[in-house]
Parts: sequence; structure tokens; C-alpha cells
Amino acid sequence: LVKTHPGLVWVTITGHGISGNAAHWTGFGDDAAVAAGLSAAYYNATGEVGLVGDAIADPLSGIYAARMAYDQFRSGHAARMIFSMSAVVKEAMDFESDALPGRLRQWAGSC
Repeated sequence: LVKTHPGLVWVTITGHGISGNAAHWTGFGDDAAVAAGLSAAYYNATGEVGLVGDAIADPLSGIYAARMAYDQFRSGHAARMIFSMSAVVKEAMDFESDALPGRLRQWAGSC
């Protein structure tokens, strides 16, 4: 369908990708964030062990995938787009790398 219908966009969201050993793991928002390194970043920023957000990877990945799919749809070119929740969290962490430690300390102070 993707090849034969101009502009059709097919989106796949997984916990940890479609190849390699992690592709067979069940993915939930919390474990995807841990796999991306968010809990390690939290520990490094605060000295505390814990999760950041509640299933943060789920809504973050959905919003990101929807935005990317919309952009692809508007291009008029068919595509299958594959997103990994752990990769989306990692990309968000990289994007916010300068501000992340302070935000994590702020998060810890609000809990």
C-alpha cells in the first residue's frame, strides 16, 4: 500500500526497535525511558535512584511520531516510518542535554 498510494504514511512504534535482541523485548514507557538512559541521568543529577515521569516514553513517542508522519504526509511521498520509544527518549535527552540535569533536579524537588 505504501508503495502504490502516493502520500500514504505507515507508522510503526516499538519499545526498542525492530532489529537486534532488544526488538523482542516488550516495551512500556517506563522501561523504554530507562533503556534510553533517563534514570541514569536522573541518578547522575540528583544522586537518587528513581523513574522520571510516568511512562514518559509513551506520550513523547506518540507526539514525535505524529509530527514526523504529518511532515512526511505533507511531502506527498509514501513512507513507512519506524520509531522506537527508547530511541525517541534518547533523542529528546540529547536535544535537552544542557538543561536536562537542572530539570531533573527540579523534578526531584517536586516529588
